[in-house]
Amino acid sequence: MQASNCQNCNHLLSETHNFCPICSQTTHVHRFSIKHLLHEFFHAFTHTDRGVLLLLKGLATNPGVVLKEYIIEGKRKRYFSPFTFLLIVLGISVIMNSIVHPFVNPPNINPSTLAQIKSPEGKQRYIRIIEKSNNLTNFFEKRSNIVTMLAIPLITLVFWLMFKRKNITYAEHFVAYVLMIGFAILVATFTITPLMSLFKGKSFYFVLVIANLVLQMVYFSWGYKTFLNLKKTSQVLRVALANFLGILFWTVLSMLVAVAYILWF
Repeated sequence: MQASNCQNCNHLLSETHNFCPICSQTTHVHRFSIKHLLHEFFHAFTHTDRGVLLLLKGLATNPGVVLKEYIIEGKRKRYFSPFTFLLIVLGISVIMNSIVHPFVNPPNINPSTLAQIKSPEGKQRYIRIIEKSNNLTNFFEKRSNIVTMLAIPLITLVFWLMFKRKNITYAEHFVAYVLMIGFAILVATFTITPLMSLFKGKSFYFVLVIANLVLQMVYFSWGYKTFLNLKKTSQVLRVALANFLGILFWTVLSMLVAVAYILWF
């Protein structure tokens, strides 16, 4: 039906308007139907102008161009929202974690260790430490999306500090990191994560963890090379270093918080 006023912001429309000039809502508003919902769902993922598939293709084949066009050149309409993309990816990651359980098995109470502890207070403290360790393992597995969202601002800070002379703001680095890490997590979810569950408790498990970090650093270096127009090898290596330092910073910080939680809270 043709509206005389925008049904979203109530702006007065003429008969020639197909979209509201104020809020951009279409003037042809229909009641929801199953057909309409299916159309909107597939449209969001496959639309040639800004669908998820277009974004995935760009991040897979030339991530630096995606970053440059979206952040520097202002081609925002062309791509799917980075933050919606990240939320979708993190949701998929959480579902995969709940299915394959890739993290190291949580410790169990060892009866022989418990028997060696003489005081009742010591026994209770040992049991409490094991229970809190289990809680942390479950949290990282079921709330990995929250962990990632907390890590992004801190790791982005490292990138911003390392490349301040490139005239890229912290917020722009933030958007770049969201796009890059979203694709990296998506790939790891369907490759590294299932393998981690198969080799859990074995030495090759840590090889997979390191391989995932190395691949992530290589991917970021590739994308940032075009994004920041890096010419020298030393500049590209700085991207890998920034990624490594950011992850190291976050790992140390999270470990300190975990130790504080286990021992004192």
